[in-house]
Amino acid sequence: MHRQPRARGPGHGALGHGHGDDRPGDPGWPTGAARRSAPGVEGRNLHHFCLRIEPFDEAALTAYLEAAGVKVEPAEKRYGAEGEGLSLYCYDPDGNQVELKGPVVPGG
Repeated sequence: MHRQPRARGPGHGALGHGHGDDRPGDPGWPTGAARRSAPGVEGRNLHHFCLRIEPFDEAALTAYLEAAGVKVEPAEKRYGAEGEGLSLYCYDPDGNQVELKGPVVPGG
């Protein structure tokens, strides 16, 4: 079965994965000063962000990043904004999770 990407809010189609369905006006959506506040030491306001990499060479990317001291997780086939393809997660110096995504695999 082929899954169709669907937009869930601003930036979802352009940035990839959507996490959660919260929208302005939903219970629990921050308002007022809470919405304008940056995250404190207790947490972050971003699950991860994704960069499209082509060509995607898992071994070369992993070797390059690990040589620079970057923590890298093994690549997996994941579903994103444009369909399924290989991607790997790594972490920037502040601990933010970054997804490096290769091209979509035809036929998913």
